[in-house]
Amino acid sequence: MSTIRLCTLNVRGLNDYAKRKKLFLWLQNKNIDITFIQESFCKDDKVNIFNSSWPGTIFHCTTDSPHSRGVAIMIRRDFAFSLIDQHVSDDGRRLMINVKIKNQIFTFINLYAPTVESTRKDFFNRVNKWVKQYALTEVNIYIAGDFNCCLRDIDRNSKLHLNDKSRNSLAKLIKDNYLTDIWSS
Repeated sequence: MSTIRLCTLNVRGLNDYAKRKKLFLWLQNKNIDITFIQESFCKDDKVNIFNSSWPGTIFHCTTDSPHSRGVAIMIRRDFAFSLIDQHVSDDGRRLMINVKIKNQIFTFINLYAPTVESTRKDFFNRVNKWVKQYALTEVNIYIAGDFNCCLRDIDRNSKLHLNDKSRNSLAKLIKDNYLTDIWSS
């Protein structure tokens, strides 16, 4: 199987047409296969507008706010895949798609973790259970997103995160699902 080109971006909103067009053109020029978008700010009534701007497929987990949350997984037009199923949270923070690519099953998950530590810890624990429940593979699981915490001390300038208990829950999510943190590899 050839390499799948992945990209993850926190875009801090794509409701502005010019910003959305610029990003979508950039992704097309980079020939990215699958893009994980956090903070799309996409509400239900904007899904068709977003979809018509992208020459491919977009899976959305919409938000109820025009100024926060919302995640999406965007797949370029000529990337061959078939959707098996998808799972979305009702808070605009979790999106999972199970797909078949060249006779292999892949699970792609996009997360936008809360900024509040106590909420984030619970979020990662719920995500761990959610992955176990809905992922159709244990081998090809890809989780991307904005986790709003770091696993290692050297990943941040600030010392404020050193006592962040949510990073233990994130580490457990990674360990329990046999994932590799490519940033730390």
